[in-house]
Amino acid sequence: MNEIRKQPEVWQLTNIKNKQLAKSKNFRITSLANRMTTAQNILFSFALLNAKVDGDFAEATFTIDELKNFVSLLDYERHRTSRILQDLKTVGESSILMIDEKMINDPLNGSAKGIMIFSSYSYQKGKYHFIFNSNKIEKDGVAPIIGVLRSREENPLIYRLDMFASLNFSGQALYENILIANQSGLRKIQLSNEDLRGI
Repeated sequence: MNEIRKQPEVWQLTNIKNKQLAKSKNFRITSLANRMTTAQNILFSFALLNAKVDGDFAEATFTIDELKNFVSLLDYERHRTSRILQDLKTVGESSILMIDEKMINDPLNGSAKGIMIFSSYSYQKGKYHFIFNSNKIEKDGVAPIIGVLRSREENPLIYRLDMFASLNFSGQALYENILIANQSGLRKIQLSNEDLRGI
């Protein structure tokens, strides 16, 4: 009898020590409702990197010192309060915007739904704490964000977070597109100037 191999959950493929983040395609830059800065994308990714899932509850806790390998803290030193609070607020209020195909060509008959990624967020004495949204949006349904965190995608995007963190916003978006192409088995991709502008 053949043994059925269970697909590992996305969060189990993440390796903090190796700075490896397994990220669902639902959480990529273009899936987020609002564009974030380079540093905010890193902070958001770091929250995913440190996500601990326990049943229907998920949280991430880490310190600002742990971000030093990824984010230049020079701006935080110069504008400590404003930068920390702005980045915390932007990441904490991030959401996924899901739209159907009709929304693009026929918006009067299309549909869209936004889902907050975190239910609460805080910063205290150098420590960040994010609690992921565990609300169910449909009666007797599953909590979408917890579902995404626990998803069994066959090929989640595997980020080298140190490499991702070294890029500007456009580079981060291009990096994600290269990961998706690689995941699809493509050994090379050609992008026109128009393609790059779209990215």
